[in-house]
Amino acid sequence: MRGSTGSLAALPHAERAEQAIREGRIVAIVRLPRLTALEARNLTMTLVDAGITAMEFTLTTENALEAIAVARTVAGDRAVLGAGTVLSVRQVERAAEALGAVGQQLQAL
Repeated sequence: MRGSTGSLAALPHAERAEQAIREGRIVAIVRLPRLTALEARNLTMTLVDAGITAMEFTLTTENALEAIAVARTVAGDRAVLGAGTVLSVRQVERAAEALGAVGQQLQAL
């Protein structure tokens, strides 16, 4: 395991996720009936500012894909993001789109 770098950007995604979970010891699971873009922005800012560096947005949340895209922009390289409760191939594809470059890596698996 690598030591804390202050930024997760230099590591491959799997290592970034592992480091964020091991060091932070918390994964924020975001599961709400609905989440607007503004709420996703505010929630992500609050979590990152509190030191939470691993977040999962469940696709059972209305607007989850939009929330993931917003969270990715807000968190930048300060947190790793994922999608949960993914039940179909189409959801994998859409989550990968929302996750951006990380999502493209996931589609390749």
